[in-house]
Amino acid sequence: MWYSFVFSNRLLFSISRHVVFWLLFSAWYLHLCVGVPSSYLDHFNYLGLLAARLPICVLTTYITLYFLIPRFLLQKKYKQFLLALIVLSFVSPLLFSHPFFFGPEGDGKTTLLMVKISLWDGWGLTIAVSGFAAVIKLMKAYHLENSQNERLNQEKTNHELHLLKSQLNSRFLFDILKRIQQHVRN
Repeated sequence: MWYSFVFSNRLLFSISRHVVFWLLFSAWYLHLCVGVPSSYLDHFNYLGLLAARLPICVLTTYITLYFLIPRFLLQKKYKQFLLALIVLSFVSPLLFSHPFFFGPEGDGKTTLLMVKISLWDGWGLTIAVSGFAAVIKLMKAYHLENSQNERLNQEKTNHELHLLKSQLNSRFLFDILKRIQQHVRN
């Protein structure tokens, strides 16, 4: 059951995996923000913060998983991958620092502090989530590739064994024995 959930390419399993990942991420983020809550109402205070950051994390993660990794990393274009990852890691936190996320304007120090927090939160959060998801995807790809290589090696061994068995059929043995007999007579 778990193997199918993790490695199946069926749409239902794929969607389920992504939903579970983002639910776990949301729970982790709320726990990170709140710490050990004195009450469950503390979590509701941070839902707006999560709602503001989640779409950016999702966007950054899926750009990394479905564009950067297949196009650059798996094609062994490491310099382009690193450059694109750096650009993405600088662009996505800027979305966090947009004034939309701060609410009403405050004094200059409050706004500067909010920009700093948003940038650090953006860099740390987007890089951590995208990196974690990328590690999961690459480990899955590695496992599937190794499983396929093992299966191909087993098939190769079976075909070689079948070839050897076919060479040792009775007609072949009879012909060899006949040749040996002729060589002994000569």
